Amino acid sequence: MIECAYYLNRYDDLERILRRYLSDHAEDIEMEFCLAGCLFKQSKLAEAESLARQIAGFPQIAMSSDR
Repeated sequence: MIECAYYLNRYDDLERILRRYLSDHAEDIEMEFCLAGCLFKQSKLAEAESLARQIAGFPQIAMSSDR
């Protein structure tokens, strides 16, 4: 499913499906990482970075306006 969504550039649909899945399976780190990648592909960079940092256990940092 994820590969198909990437191939078809259907990131908005993939985001919706992953969020729904993760609402019931919050412990699935692999799917959280897929969601971060999906957000990145949609240029939702701040949200993608925040999720990736959360997954990796890194602290959140303030985003500067010139970034």
